[in-house]
This record gives sequence, C-alpha cells and structure tokens, in this order.
Amino acid sequence: VYDCLLRIAIQCPSALEAEQLPTFRVRSLLHFLFLRQRVKNWIFEQVAVGRTEAKEPWLLPVPGRVLQPAQRLGVQRLSASSQRVQFLFAPTGAGKTFTALSFVQSLGVEALVWVAPDEAVAALLEEVPKSVGAQVVVLDARGSQRQEPKPRAVNIVRYDHAKGPKLLPRLKAWAPRTALVLDEADKLFGETKRSAAMLELAHLSAFVVMMSATVLRSSSNLEPLFAWASLVSEFPTSRKNLFVFYSTLVNFQREAAIRQAFETVYVDCPVTDEYREAVTSRRWLDAAACVYRCVDGSLVDAALASGPAFLVGRNQEHADRLLDLVRQRLGTEAALAGGFDDASALSLRCSKALSVCVVPLSKHR
Repeated sequence: VYDCLLRIAIQCPSALEAEQLPTFRVRSLLHFLFLRQRVKNWIFEQVAVGRTEAKEPWLLPVPGRVLQPAQRLGVQRLSASSQRVQFLFAPTGAGKTFTALSFVQSLGVEALVWVAPDEAVAALLEEVPKSVGAQVVVLDARGSQRQEPKPRAVNIVRYDHAKGPKLLPRLKAWAPRTALVLDEADKLFGETKRSAAMLELAHLSAFVVMMSATVLRSSSNLEPLFAWASLVSEFPTSRKNLFVFYSTLVNFQREAAIRQAFETVYVDCPVTDEYREAVTSRRWLDAAACVYRCVDGSLVDAALASGPAFLVGRNQEHADRLLDLVRQRLGTEAALAGGFDDASALSLRCSKALSVCVVPLSKHR
C-alpha cells in the first residue's frame, strides 16, 4: 500500500488537477515519516542522475561574470546541503540574485519560477540578463499577456499575479519540475491569499529558495518568517539550509573589528596658483582636487596609525592614488593594503583582514 502511495506521491502533481493540492492521510506516524523521506530521496536522486528533462545546464553565467568570494561561498554552502528548502539572507546589493541563479543552475531543474514584489521586477529584468544567458520571461495575469511558464527560462512573476486564478494553477502544474525563488520572502507574513498561494506552490516545487534583505534590519522579522516557512520545510532554522552573508565591506569591518571614532586633523595646505585660478574661475571641482592632493598624505598617515581602517576615495582614480601612497608608506609590507577585491580574497583564503582597505565612494557604499 505504501509503495503504491509513494508512486502516486511522486507522480501526483502532474496527474491531478492543477488546482488540487495532493494530500495523503497516513495513520501511522512511522509510515508517514518513511513515505516523506522516500519522496524526498527520490527528488534528489532525479537531480543526481540527470533524469530531469533539463539534462544540459541552461543557467550558464554570461562571459566575464564570475562569483565574488562571498557569493561563491554561498553557492558552495547551499549546494552542499541536502535540504529541499533553502534560505538566503544578504543585504541589498550584496549579490543575492546572482548567487541564487548560480545555485539553481546546479539543480538540474527544467525551469525557474522567480516570484517577486512589484518594486523588484524592474531590477530583476535588468540584473538577470547581466548574470545568466537564459531567456527571461515575465508572466502576467492581465489580458492576453503570457501566462504559461516557459522551460529553460527564468519566469518572473509578481506576487499579486501569482496568487490569481489564472496563473496559480499553471504555476502549480509546473512546480514539480521547477525551482521556486521567493524574493523578499519576508512579505509572506500573515494569513493572506498571497501567503496561502505561495505556501501551496512551495509545497509542490522541487526546490525552494527564500531570499530577503529586510530580515537583517530587524530580528523581529525572523520569527514570523520561520513560523510561515516551518509549514514548508521541516527544519527552516537549521544551519543546514540557512545561509547569511554580507557584502565584502561589511565582512572586512567585522573581521577587522573596526569601530567608529571621530577625530579632527589639521593640515597645512599652501594656496597654490592652480587652486587660486580654479577658485577665481569658479571651477569648484578642480579646486577640491587641489585640496585632496594636499591632504592625501595626512589621510594615509592617519589610516596607517589607526589601522585596520577603511580609506575611502572620492572616485576610483582617487582611490588608486591613495592605495599607491599607502603601499609606498608600507614598503615591504605593501601586501597588507589593498582594494575591495583584495580584502575579499584575503578574507576567504585565510580569514585575515587587510591593514588598510581602500575603496572608492559610490552610490552602493
């Protein structure tokens, strides 16, 4: 009987009506656990032996796009886990999208369904083509827009559209062959139609990745998310399937134990002819560049005296000049100073931090 139930459980998502959630009542807890484990093992066996329809990788990264060390570590951790449901938490701009795409590429699923809030769709349409070479499709429940998921493609769906009667049955029919990414999963709190629809979809999907940046801003967001996710995953808070990573700058700050402090340093800056001409001509950027060149040496000395430290240049050119000054001061120990990539690589290789990390100021930092 239970072997029969096992076979039905494996095949039921495509055999039953799309809107019907397969449920089996098993009186014996022991047999229930046995059945659930057999189904779980079967799913992973399909991926392991390549018996899914997507036999060849199709989520390949675009040429020149490589994982940063923190992203690479995330993919390794997620891939090493045997859990069907994974959690990926990272701040905005840390690279969750490319990390999730790289992880899904290793699963061997036929398609990817990416459910996101309205405000995140535009960013996804810009980021996904920069990350992987797969086709990107937006599923829309309105009018004659596309409503059928496409194989070997990244199918992006808005949360409010995914819960509707037009799209949800189609998504559920495809779920056993797809990986489901729930972007900004912290928006699934509460007893709403959206939460109920995503819960059904997560139950049916071969793999589920829940991502969020919001939960890192307040620990009060974690408990509601895990309470909801416990309905999908047996161990939602286990380290086996929960991975949190920060941007390289934050990692450097944590590893180097950098603390905030304020200090005023006075520097004698002679008024040069170049500066006087720039001010007279009201070329304020040129005047500021003269001031920067004057104080750069003192800025480097202050960073070396208080290191480990961040040294922030106003742009990439300025940051490169500061890094050259730092390495000149360090002499034979010049390797202790570096930029963004140097700090990331050193942290991953030997869990050490640079003495001075020089980065350019940008909208992301």
